[in-house]
Amino acid sequence: MKLASMMLSPTIQAKFNNTKGSLPVRADVDLDVADACMKKGLALLDDPKATITPANNYITEDTNGQVQDLVSTFWNEPSMSVDTALSIFKGIIEDAE
Repeated sequence: MKLASMMLSPTIQAKFNNTKGSLPVRADVDLDVADACMKKGLALLDDPKATITPANNYITEDTNGQVQDLVSTFWNEPSMSVDTALSIFKGIIEDAE
């Protein structure tokens, strides 16, 4: 319970998700530590007129599969550099139909 309470605290949620590049699971996070992207994301979630669509809705199933394979390889192959992964990702997106 202590670990869950700590991880879900507004300050920790803001810092963790700011570092991770995602949105916190709570709406009452400490926005003093939030970056511009988190603030924009939280504002979009609060906007009833905003349409939020997952990015993979805009690519084919094949392209999505290639991206998922790349992510899996990147996380499981310590020898793959960030630059190599980015280069492969760029190629996947450029070839996407």
